[in-house]
Amino acid sequence: MPLLSGLLWAIALFDTFRLLEALVLGALLAGLFGLIARRNLFLKALAMDVMGTASVALFVLVAAR
Repeated sequence: MPLLSGLLWAIALFDTFRLLEALVLGALLAGLFGLIARRNLFLKALAMDVMGTASVALFVLVAAR
């Protein structure tokens, strides 16, 4: 019984990592879209900050796996 419980926990954790990776990639693409679409310099800087934060979060998630 503990083996089955541990296996289910590992599957749930794997799905959580996949969901977090999808959310981080979405933030990365949103930052890229903001960088391309916006003409305002402040909004471009904000989009670059979002992209930088998302790329660091992606590296942390990959390293945690």
